Amino acid sequence: MKNKTLQIWWVDDEAERLRSRAIKRIQEGGGASVKARWRAKVWLLCLKDQTGRIEFEKEMDRAKRNKKLPHLIVLDQNLNIADGLRGSSFAVSIRAEIPSVPIVGVTAVELEKIADLQREQFIELFSLDGLQSGDRIPDLFSIATGFAKVASSYRRTTNPSERTGQILQWLDCPKDDSDFLSKCLPGEFIDEWDDETGHSFARWVWHTFAGRPGFLSDDLEIATVLGLKESGLMRLETKLNGCDYRGVFSSSARRRWWVSKVRRAVRELTKASATEPLWKLGRQLIGDQYVRDFSRCHGRSPKGCVPDVVAFSDDTLRDPIQARMQDTKPLDTDTPPFGFEQRRVFWKG
Repeated sequence: MKNKTLQIWWVDDEAERLRSRAIKRIQEGGGASVKARWRAKVWLLCLKDQTGRIEFEKEMDRAKRNKKLPHLIVLDQNLNIADGLRGSSFAVSIRAEIPSVPIVGVTAVELEKIADLQREQFIELFSLDGLQSGDRIPDLFSIATGFAKVASSYRRTTNPSERTGQILQWLDCPKDDSDFLSKCLPGEFIDEWDDETGHSFARWVWHTFAGRPGFLSDDLEIATVLGLKESGLMRLETKLNGCDYRGVFSSSARRRWWVSKVRRAVRELTKASATEPLWKLGRQLIGDQYVRDFSRCHGRSPKGCVPDVVAFSDDTLRDPIQARMQDTKPLDTDTPPFGFEQRRVFWKG
């Protein structure tokens, strides 16, 4: 998709949202402090009653006829139309009519209080605060442009190898990872796609492929591998140029790194053997003058104690912390897909 103004529909049952700072932030691209490549025009569609729903359906029909569908729909999760249809249920009916348009949700309710089945009807469910602050605006644009790229380059084929190759191309997969990642792709994406597959694929990329460690790691995880804090990783950004993920649904608000590329780059930069620990090499690259940027284990003396995993304080999965594997255990309730890591929490010995 070439750079242009994205057309976004904000579907809500409160007309006051038009004055929401969130909509203003979206149209500004997130504000001066946010790195967003896109700008957007937001159209508010109010569905306060059944009449509003009828008008919305007419608007969808007009957009389909004129080939002017929006690039993204932001739908109020707490939408409550006269017939009792909730936002998540309405998302299903919209997808049935215009499956080429990605749908995300927005809510002022605590995200943890919303049932998984409802959340799964959106590619992502955003908190209203996250959009009003501007922090999550790049994610909105990433979902819109990523979905458009998949839809525009999608080729109907029943050949599994062609489909696999197409997905690896979308993900900009490095050669080192291609064989293993091919084996980790869910079977539904290798078979012929139907109207729901685009939504499922977008959720898989967003929540699994880029959402949990495996092929990609976030800043804290990759810094931990290199024996650094996130501040130390920032000192290596120029040296690791090209190691970050730039495939579909990449976002400046949730940077990810190809683990294989980082490992290769660090060993080449230091001319180290394959057996040399990466945490030593990462610290070597920034130098002892930045010892304050070396990683520290949560709850342990820093002397001779290098964290090797990222863990969570408990099974609510908040506040990831650098830790030693021996101080943590896999989260029993977390079942990772093949090729991805199980989340870890601290354990009480």
